[in-house]
Amino acid sequence: MNYSVAWKPDADDELAQIWVDSDDRMAVTSAATDVERMLGRDPLTLGEPRSGNFRVLFLPPLVVVYKVSSSRRKVWIVSVKSLG
Repeated sequence: MNYSVAWKPDADDELAQIWVDSDDRMAVTSAATDVERMLGRDPLTLGEPRSGNFRVLFLPPLVVVYKVSSSRRKVWIVSVKSLG
């Protein structure tokens, strides 16, 4: 069960800023890569449900809010924040 994963422009900008501000850029890069891989497999078993179709995934050093469309087999990452 594979899903395509896309970053909304605001989330992509947030990730870039987190990376620029980070003392451990490799950890940010690694977490972002892991987020995409994990969400591409089965996003509905990961994270915690929120209102609507939103879910939140904590993968240090990131917190990722995403939305899933099962019918389209698509995941949209809508927001990303730093845990630190």
